[in-house]
Amino acid sequence: ATVTGFTFDGVVPWIDGQILIVVNAGAVNLLTLLMETGSSPENQLYGPLDLTLLPHDAAMFVYSSTLDKLVKS
Repeated sequence: ATVTGFTFDGVVPWIDGQILIVVNAGAVNLLTLLMETGSSPENQLYGPLDLTLLPHDAAMFVYSSTLDKLVKS
């Protein structure tokens, strides 16, 4: 299955240092996380490059009130 155009919005306001862990629970498909695009600014992921998670892989992000973004940790 392929999911495209998913945005991450409507979350309770973030607190500085709050952690978000994204897990690709699939056994076959890759999960690509796009940096600084799609969702409202305070829900965007921040990092040097887009990130592709392999099956059963995970990534951790920490909210930065300075950047107003979730920063790849």
